[in-house]
Amino acid sequence: MGKLADKEKYRQYKRKYALLNASDSESGGSEDTDEEEEEEDPGAESKKGSGLDRFALAMAKNGDVPTEEDRKAILRDLIDAKEEEEEEEEEEARGKGKAEPKGKEKAEPKGKEKAGPKGKEAMAGKGKEPMAPKRQGLKVAEARKRAAELEHGRLKVGDHALLMASEDHEVEDEEKRFQQKALRVAYCTHERDHFGGSLSRAARGDILCGACDAVEVTGRRKMLERALRRNPRFQDAVWQELVRSMGARARDARTRLNLAQQRQREQFDRRHVNRECAMVWVDVRHLTEKAYSPAHDQWETHKKMNLGGERN
Repeated sequence: MGKLADKEKYRQYKRKYALLNASDSESGGSEDTDEEEEEEDPGAESKKGSGLDRFALAMAKNGDVPTEEDRKAILRDLIDAKEEEEEEEEEEARGKGKAEPKGKEKAEPKGKEKAGPKGKEAMAGKGKEPMAPKRQGLKVAEARKRAAELEHGRLKVGDHALLMASEDHEVEDEEKRFQQKALRVAYCTHERDHFGGSLSRAARGDILCGACDAVEVTGRRKMLERALRRNPRFQDAVWQELVRSMGARARDARTRLNLAQQRQREQFDRRHVNRECAMVWVDVRHLTEKAYSPAHDQWETHKKMNLGGERN
């Protein structure tokens, strides 16, 4: 299947971290009986949980903590499995979409004229095809996000690579603001020396932080990417705001980080194992007066597009 819960991969994890005895102590069986049960009953894993779930549970009991490379390998396998699953679903959907028009083309033209029905069916087919595939970058980013959200909370060994930006803010309250006027930046201190390039990559849906492999920019990605490309002063303004808001207490009034956002940052830091990476949420709506000049048409256009040109 190519999924993370595959038997061979699961056995490799168990052998690598010496978890055979820990998992068998729960069931009371030996290594051979455990493998035989898995081979006989294909639905056993779905009842007990995924392979990664069982692996993490046994690992937490043993107290065996993986290295950074091992944690990144787990996340990589998880992302690959999710992407393969999405590709399979898309192929099935495309197969169904192509199968239906073929049947109609064969059945209908027999009793009717050849020119009329074929032209209409051809136009209908052309209209449906472009709607099926999505942009590759967004599809991969969504797959990564869903994979990490599904598996986050199962790993009890302090794997900070699975912490997602989407879990550190209240989506229900903030989504309307994102759609209407707000543009917020989730940023990781690991990449602070490469701010412009990292943020631009994240705006396209790529992974932002090489150390965490999980931080993404939330908000209007296309508009953010366009603003970063066209206006270097916007990058400088956001970077200065990030530097100001790095502390636990945002004393500067211009940062406009409310208590809820500070609490979310503190919770994120507590969940971190080594506390090497601190996520910072920055509301850049008030930065537009510094970053965008009314004298330039392109920046004025951005203000009209509600990128954050509020003056009150």
